[in-house]
Amino acid sequence: MKNSSGNPRCKIVSDDGDKSLYLSGECFLTLLRRAAAAVTEHETRAVKQCSITLNQYIALVVLDAGLSWSSAQVARCLGVSPQASHTLLRRLGQLGLTSRQDDPDTDIVVLHQLTLRGRETLAQARAVLDDVDSGYRDLLTPTTYTRVLLVLEPCLRIGHGGSVPSPEEDARRQLLDMVKSHLGAALRNVATQDSDALALALRSTGLTPGQYHILAAIDAASLTPTSRIVSQAAVPQQTASAILNRFVLLGFVERDHLRTHATAVAYRLTDAGLDARDQAQSAAAAVQSRRQDDFSSADRRALIPALNTLANALTTR
Repeated sequence: MKNSSGNPRCKIVSDDGDKSLYLSGECFLTLLRRAAAAVTEHETRAVKQCSITLNQYIALVVLDAGLSWSSAQVARCLGVSPQASHTLLRRLGQLGLTSRQDDPDTDIVVLHQLTLRGRETLAQARAVLDDVDSGYRDLLTPTTYTRVLLVLEPCLRIGHGGSVPSPEEDARRQLLDMVKSHLGAALRNVATQDSDALALALRSTGLTPGQYHILAAIDAASLTPTSRIVSQAAVPQQTASAILNRFVLLGFVERDHLRTHATAVAYRLTDAGLDARDQAQSAAAAVQSRRQDDFSSADRRALIPALNTLANALTTR
């Protein structure tokens, strides 16, 4: 069943069989993305005190697993493009967290390794994120926290799969162990996989995952407030604003003000936007169906209250 915003209404029957939990306008996968976005923003702020980003922290974890790494090795281990790996390593070098040397076996490969400052920063960031994760455990209760991690564990992946040489395999194993034992990292891992798969499915439509989620969050029959769009799409406010401005120019949405709040901006889908959304939903259907099949009804009953608690608590901070 769908509402006019195009989001499915998820129904989860409770254990007693008498009550049902509805997520009107926000399906289970959207809640999963909302929770992942909330913990990512929270952990980004937390690790900022170490003067690094989350992506830089993960790169430091990889570099810590071996004596020296090429940019290509880091890219394969993280499952990112060579350009993204190069940019990441260059920035770490600028921060004094890594040093570089020529590969003695070749004239063209540059190897990267952690400096003393890099190891100290990594240890500091680990302590900060461990403390953040303990906060999640306290918020959800240890039993619920453990149950959520166990439900997510079969979905967790590092890299693009396939065999890789040592020490890349050791680094992947360390990363996977970290993801399995930290709720924020686990949620982010699942959400990133979904985003990558969705981007591939949406290629024929010309839309990005963020643009697709924005379209799916906008009502075709009435005005949808910006705050609701941002919440349901689970994208940063600045990103959402840029996408909405582009959609206005493309004629996908109309911008107006709510009658009840004259200063609140809201949006409505046009016929062109509705067509674009329907095409994107058709392209994304298989990807979303596969992910939904990863979780049984019992898994969803365990996840939904926990994810909702986590997303709401972190969003209101």
